Amino acid sequence: MPSDRYSHPIGEEISGKAAITEYRKSLITVEDISNGYIKLENNEMEGWSEFALFKKSDGTYILAVSEIGCGPGCDGDLKFLTYNAGKWTDVTKQFVPKLPAQVTSGDYESYWKLPRVGKTLIFVNTDKDVRDESKKLVYKEFKFEWNGATFGDGQTESENTTKIQNPNAQTQTLADENFWIGKFEFEYNGGYQLEQLEVQRSGDKLAAKYRNEVTSQVYDKFSLTVEVKGNTASFYYDKCLPFAKDEEGIEGDLPCNKTTYQKGDLMFKLQRIIQRNNKSVIKRFPEKCQDAENLERVKKFFEGIEFR
Repeated sequence: MPSDRYSHPIGEEISGKAAITEYRKSLITVEDISNGYIKLENNEMEGWSEFALFKKSDGTYILAVSEIGCGPGCDGDLKFLTYNAGKWTDVTKQFVPKLPAQVTSGDYESYWKLPRVGKTLIFVNTDKDVRDESKKLVYKEFKFEWNGATFGDGQTESENTTKIQNPNAQTQTLADENFWIGKFEFEYNGGYQLEQLEVQRSGDKLAAKYRNEVTSQVYDKFSLTVEVKGNTASFYYDKCLPFAKDEEGIEGDLPCNKTTYQKGDLMFKLQRIIQRNNKSVIKRFPEKCQDAENLERVKKFFEGIEFR
């Protein structure tokens, strides 16, 4: 696969071909070389990736790559690549099947299933607002058969509508919550501005602490309760936290004196967005707390400064 794909865990770097190869092998959950099929999964994100070879009439191959992210529904991207003389070329536009008009709306969540056996691509399409009598999402499948040159055109909807709550077991609530446990930070200009967020498990729920300082002056410091739904974590104000011994604030503008926050106020949301290169990006959506810079997952805070 291309050298920049699946080359390191989120927030880490791996150097050396052997180390990268070993990491990639650790992600494989299905390896069927005889059928030209591989499936990858990891515990850093909800979803999976599939790779399948399709043989062309001239004896050469194209590689199909389907990358799916979930939470609570699933959405994905399909690419086609060729490999020649040590170089990968994106040929998606040449081979991607033409979809029926009714499934191209932004109201739908969708992804592609690749065949481990056979030549059939399956486009799984979900209307997120349509559920059956048991409140399960209704999935519809559209099938496209490879003929050695194309996947055909104008395929019709499969008669068998699949009704499942979620096609991926990794979307369970506990797995969703565990993703957010850890440290997140925004650091600007050598620590001129520093935001820290630390999420921990407290009993059967998540709790967090937030701290924001500019030029070493603390502007906000409070605890939060956390609610996770799919790929989004919502952070609600709990209470103001006192200064540590070495912390300072601005006279007359100390966090616990100036705050107008009320217990239960929605402060901000964090959303995990899975990019096409299968990396997760944490995007922040401000609410009561107006800071809008995205937070980065870190192993340790800036200059090793722990939450105080």
